[in-house]
Amino acid sequence: MDKNNRNSDKKKQISLQQQNQSLLNALEYRNVQLHSLFRSLPDQYYLFSSEGICKEFLTNDLSELIINPERMGDNVVDLFDDVTTGELIEEYIKNAASTGLFLTCKINMIDLLNQKRYYECRFSATNKTEVMMIVRDITNEELYKDKLKVKVDELKKTNVKLNKYIKSNEELEKFAYIASHDLKEPIRNISFYAQYLKKELQDYSANSKEYTDEIIKRTFLMESLIDNLLLYSSVDNQDLIIEKIDLSKLLIDVKSSLNVLIKQNNVSFKIEKNVTIDGDLFMFHRLFYNLIQNAIKYRSEKTPEITISSNETKNSILVKLIDNGIGISKQYVEYVFGLFKKIKNNQTEGAGLGLSICRRIVERHFGEIYIESDLGSGTTINIKLPKNV
Repeated sequence: MDKNNRNSDKKKQISLQQQNQSLLNALEYRNVQLHSLFRSLPDQYYLFSSEGICKEFLTNDLSELIINPERMGDNVVDLFDDVTTGELIEEYIKNAASTGLFLTCKINMIDLLNQKRYYECRFSATNKTEVMMIVRDITNEELYKDKLKVKVDELKKTNVKLNKYIKSNEELEKFAYIASHDLKEPIRNISFYAQYLKKELQDYSANSKEYTDEIIKRTFLMESLIDNLLLYSSVDNQDLIIEKIDLSKLLIDVKSSLNVLIKQNNVSFKIEKNVTIDGDLFMFHRLFYNLIQNAIKYRSEKTPEITISSNETKNSILVKLIDNGIGISKQYVEYVFGLFKKIKNNQTEGAGLGLSICRRIVERHFGEIYIESDLGSGTTINIKLPKNV
């Protein structure tokens, strides 16, 4: 009986030993799995006692350790060259151990290459006596934030300047509008009295006639200048009414508006390939009105010929207005787009606002306008517009 009991106890003991060994094997396998997982991650892992003694560390690259591995077992304060950093880490370890809370902080250190690096430290108590600290290098993120902050500050400064310019521009546009209206009335009066004087004076000298005619002519030019100034200042403030515009139909309307000038100069027109463009009808009417008027105004001795062609790509439309006029010297092809800019020695009447208005209209539609020309060789006006505005 005693022998049977002893055999039974021995079997139970062997069974328990086998179970314990199985548990140990499973625990060791799990431990290997965890170590493999930790080594595959970019973080550093440190195990501290609640008093701040470093008991263990794990990393996939020893060169990235923020502590000296030879000093493991020392208090955390002694593991860092910077005492303040060590004291901060110690404080977080003790707080995590005593409260059981998950805590985080950021530190920065100088690495072996004498470069400043930033780290995020996370603290979690495994029990009341041990705290796990996980460290992640966040240098790239912090440097990106610093660069982003610099850019944001630059944008804020630029925005302040831009707002000043916008306010100044709005005030100038209001002034131009008011001043233009105030100027038109006395100009009309001068023109009226000059014409009245011409009718009243039946018998007057040839010089007097020339003077009154010049006064009337100049008042008409001044009124035209004021109207163009008003138009120029209103282009940016006027709301765009975007619609699909048939270019051929638009050009027919423009030619109708310039009918007298076209007949007087016996202008011949050719429209090659029609396109549909997105834009404000009123503004595009003004654009082509100015361009065709200029082509006739700066005609050569030849019979004026104006060809309008177009070409579509996937994202844009290029419209070309080609004339056989006097042309422009290459050095002036950009100059003529300036406000009140006229080529010297050019006797053609005008205020130098027509092409300025054209550029402003095209740019308002997110396009570009430029000239190809040479003196005596005619002019090609290129208007490149996006397909969808």
